[in-house]
Amino acid sequence: MAVAPVADLIARELAQTDFHARLPMHRRVYESLRQAILQHRLDAGDRLPSSRDLAAELGISRNTVMSAFNQLIAEGYVDASVGSGTYVSDTFARPLAQHARSFLDAVVALHFLTADIEKAHSGVLLAK
Repeated sequence: MAVAPVADLIARELAQTDFHARLPMHRRVYESLRQAILQHRLDAGDRLPSSRDLAAELGISRNTVMSAFNQLIAEGYVDASVGSGTYVSDTFARPLAQHARSFLDAVVALHFLTADIEKAHSGVLLAK
């Protein structure tokens, strides 16, 4: 994806008067990119523009863009490697059904773990 489409996407959202107007700019850029990823307007493997290019396109500080990128990286929305670029992670590109299945598997495992703990705990109480 070219710089201009990503910058246009973010610029349109930032121009909305109700788009997180009270948040600092780095958080607004982060929210804009995060929503674009979650809504699949940016897909897995899409390359984000460099922080320098995106900052120039948006007319904001590079540090602002870097802060937004760093938060996206920390939360797993994008992957970055020096010299290669920043790309949308495939973690959030999985179909919702796969996420739901993983969640349900975790809930079932937690249920059985909780039941085992309760049994062990009741056994300890009965032994006293």
